[in-house]
Amino acid sequence: MPPPDRSALIEELQHLLLGLNHLPTGCAVAAGYRPASDGFVGGDWYDAIPVAADQAGLIVGDVVGSGLAAVASMGQLRAGAAAAALADPNPARVMEVLDRLARHTLGGGYATAVYGLLDTKAERLDYCIAGHAPPMLVTPGGTVQVLDEGRRWPLGLEVLRSNRTASIAFPAGSLLFLYTDGLIERRGESMNLGLYRLRRALERFGHLPTSLVCDRLLETMFEVDAAGDDVAVLAVRGIGSTERSYADVIPGSSNELRAARRRLREWLELIDAPPKERDLFLLAMNEAISNSVVHGCQNDHEKQVTIEACLDNEALIGSVRDPGGWKADDTKEGEDRGLGLTIIRESTDDVDLKTTPDMTRTVIRLALRAPVNV
Repeated sequence: MPPPDRSALIEELQHLLLGLNHLPTGCAVAAGYRPASDGFVGGDWYDAIPVAADQAGLIVGDVVGSGLAAVASMGQLRAGAAAAALADPNPARVMEVLDRLARHTLGGGYATAVYGLLDTKAERLDYCIAGHAPPMLVTPGGTVQVLDEGRRWPLGLEVLRSNRTASIAFPAGSLLFLYTDGLIERRGESMNLGLYRLRRALERFGHLPTSLVCDRLLETMFEVDAAGDDVAVLAVRGIGSTERSYADVIPGSSNELRAARRRLREWLELIDAPPKERDLFLLAMNEAISNSVVHGCQNDHEKQVTIEACLDNEALIGSVRDPGGWKADDTKEGEDRGLGLTIIRESTDDVDLKTTPDMTRTVIRLALRAPVNV
């Protein structure tokens, strides 16, 4: 029997450590990871921690180094961040715990991180940055803001520390984007140029569903050669609606379907979508949501379905995600699931079904025959 592939084992361990298994209920959350161009796995990580009904702890970090040691350290810091946030989600307190943990576990190394406490009821984000690239906020109107306050030294350094916390308004429909520095750093360029490039990309894609924001940013930011580092990204949008975007999170129970459909219809009426396209879009999204509840969540109230939509270049885009990992090709002819997918395809211009071991995402696109004025 051939020996196991060490790099494959490390990648599998990293995937297991980065799973978002218990998502917050007050916001839509999506994440993405891109390995380094040289094939080495690193210590980049993310997490979304449901600390209360209307509060979420959101973190992205980077352990300096690569390989098994970096992955192991990443796992310790990620677990420590979750434990600290559940005990006291205040950003200064979380950073204090992580700093002590880093000095204990990194053996003279260090890590960077940004942690935010999002209160969707109060519509406020409190955050702290430990030597990390600044997060960005996309307002409901599409303005991109660089969040560069609340700074302190990186984690694990034997220096005097000050855990400053900054606050900013986070109205419904806002998007928070956290990332590691591999997304913006390029050989021979200043970081300011990378930040500028990221701001422009968020101006283009910040209204999209959160998982598509992660996909588009990982694609477009690497049109310029990267420096070889791995990259982790986290996109978060509070539930609610604006003139361009919509986000909802429901328990994976059929009892929630009627209310979810009503809220989506109200958004389509708010943006004055043409009646024919509105009804076709609703039909397709309803089928996708039902598939996620029945097949992805198996009607389990403890699981969640994330429903997002946006108006994009005279088209409606919808995204429905669940944790089930079911696949279209699992469907036999005549089964309800197959009929649902057929209805989705015949009602829209484009359908993309993406499946991983712990997630299924249905994305639909429907062109509008008449423009919508927003």
